[in-house]
Formats: sequence, structure tokens, C-alpha cells
Amino acid sequence: MSKTARALEQIEVDTLLEYLSRHKGTHKSQQKSHRNLLLTRLMLDAGLRVGEATQLLFSDVYFNSLPVTSIRVRWEIAKTKRERIVPVNSKLTEALKTFGAYFVTDILLSQTLPLFSNERCRLTITVRQVERIIAAAGDSSMSGTVTPHMLRHTFATRLMRVTDLRTVQELLGHVSITSTQIYTHPSKDDLREAVNAI
Repeated sequence: MSKTARALEQIEVDTLLEYLSRHKGTHKSQQKSHRNLLLTRLMLDAGLRVGEATQLLFSDVYFNSLPVTSIRVRWEIAKTKRERIVPVNSKLTEALKTFGAYFVTDILLSQTLPLFSNERCRLTITVRQVERIIAAAGDSSMSGTVTPHMLRHTFATRLMRVTDLRTVQELLGHVSITSTQIYTHPSKDDLREAVNAI
């Protein structure tokens, strides 16, 4: 894969999310489904790196049993070792509420337990496991390759359409603005909108 990931088109995002939103089967299957949707939303709607998402604690995203309005990406889990604050949009809030209904208890909230763990609720889910989850969802929903980095890249590309480069840099946690500049390229949607506007 090239160094620069491809951003998903809106129709691809919609297809992937629709697939991940199908919560059927046993209670355990539904739990996994809600977990997978929340993982996807954290990268797609908050721009978290896959390694940051896997290291989140319950206390990072819930306060008094309710979803937080901003996620504090702690310095110890940030790739750049710099803490940042990422506001939570309504779509991510909804995913957190639904996930919370299945997983959040007073016991979990009173401890610094990982948000995403294996079935024994002891070990944090691995980056490789998340990569497999996202790849399988992409393959099943649209017979295409989807990676966690593509989700983050999609977040950044969307942001570039509505805000400035410095804001995108801050939300992504980039140390250098040059790392953020890769998101300034136009997407197919941008090109289509430009032509349709004339």
C-alpha cells in the first residue's frame, strides 16, 4: 500500500456504517457488533489512530455513566506523546450511548479498565485485531479493502473541506504541519462539486 491512504467516498462510508449497524444474533454477537461500530466511529468521526483507539479506557469516554463531550487522548497513548482534545460529534455520541448500554457498569467506570478488551475483560484488544475487524467489514460490505488508517484519512479529508489546516493538525495530533498537508488533495467528490458549481 502507498504511504498515503485513500479516503473513502461518502457512499463507501455509508455502506460500511450500514453494514456495521446491523446488530443481530445473540447478546454476545450484538456486543461485538456495537464494539466494532464504536471502533470505526472513533477513527472515522474523531480521527483517532488505531493504536490510540485500542488504548482508550472507560474513563476516557464516559463520565458518570454518560459519554463525554470531548475525548482526551492521553499523552501516554498518543503516537506523538502529546495530549490532545478531540470534540465528540453527535454520531460518535450515539455510538457511545449504544455501546454503553451493553458494556458500561458502575464497576467498569470505577476502574481504569480498557474500553476494548478480549472476552475475559483483561487484555486490551490489539491493533492487529482491529485491522482484521475493519478489513472484514470492508470486504463484507463492499468487497473492498478498508483499513483503520483509511478511516482516519477520511476524517482528515472531510475536515479539510470545512476548516483550516492548523485546526486539522491539532485534531489529528500531528507535530508538523507537513504531515497534515497530505490531506489537502482534492477527492473525487471535491472535483465533482467543483465542476458542478460552474
